[in-house]
Amino acid sequence: DSTNTNTKKNKTKLETIPEEEQPIQLTNITNFYYLSLIRDSTAAWSIHGLWPQTNAHNYPSYCQQVTFNLKLLDTILDKLEKYWYSQGNTLSLDEKFWKHEYEKHGSCVYTPMTELEYFQNTINLYEKALALDLPQTFYNPETQKCLIPVNHKLEFILPSI
Repeated sequence: DSTNTNTKKNKTKLETIPEEEQPIQLTNITNFYYLSLIRDSTAAWSIHGLWPQTNAHNYPSYCQQVTFNLKLLDTILDKLEKYWYSQGNTLSLDEKFWKHEYEKHGSCVYTPMTELEYFQNTINLYEKALALDLPQTFYNPETQKCLIPVNHKLEFILPSI
């Protein structure tokens, strides 16, 4: 029955980020993104993902069926392998990681974008975040996570001073 199949496909899973892992107070902000970065053993930063958030503690996942196609990323493959790699850092493991991130988070973006745009926008945000030294501001040493908030226009949401 196609009606039942569509209902299952369109059910959005809502997941939670514990409060202690929040980088700054985002109590009144809804429907934004986190640029999630990972600090590796050399103190360099790599991309974990661009994650839509419904609020500071909850995020949607697997919102719609998307098909990951590595060939669509050929033009940015060098940057993906440099900035957004798996722990094994091999193309086959990286591809599984990118597929997972795109299906789980890229399927829920607030700003309409293609697969290539999802990854390119994330790389652009990563490069800007490093240039602005934002990981130092948003890194939580207790959780070892770096979650940088980003609005629908793909601009950073910076803490009020």
